[in-house]
Amino acid sequence: MGRARGRCRPRRALRPLLGAVVCDASDVLVADNDLQGNLTAPYLLTGTATAQTRFTANKGVEQIDGWLVATVPGAVTDGVYDFGNLLYLSGQRIRVTKVIRKLAAGTCDVRLDADSASAGGSALAATTAVQTTTLASALSVDGTADPVRLHAHVLGAAGAQDLEVQFAYQVVS
Repeated sequence: MGRARGRCRPRRALRPLLGAVVCDASDVLVADNDLQGNLTAPYLLTGTATAQTRFTANKGVEQIDGWLVATVPGAVTDGVYDFGNLLYLSGQRIRVTKVIRKLAAGTCDVRLDADSASAGGSALAATTAVQTTTLASALSVDGTADPVRLHAHVLGAAGAQDLEVQFAYQVVS
């Protein structure tokens, strides 16, 4: 055949997409001057443009950096519960964007607490059906100045059993 293997020749029918951001990553981090100060189009940006700014509405892909997960086996009573994967937020800020919760039996309300006070927003009802709520206004927790202790807070528990709750977060700085 005479051709070297591994050589790639572009097809003439395919043209490069100039000015488009094409990526199959779960999110796209904006760095330096990628958009040359264009903060509104073709992609919307989350918050102020910084080294941690992320595209939103990018191919419908949700930008989540992690989950705060609390499980309470057995009877669930009113009170605060630690997360299995994170107790303190230290040296960074996060934005909580979604809450998923489920009980095996009964009902209760859950919310995110930071340093023994509500991180903002209302407590959300948990039932035996898996419920997902994307928060209209994200909750912001700032642990840059001092570490902040995070908890899942249960309120109004009535016959609640086996709670599973997850708070999706984005790292802001």
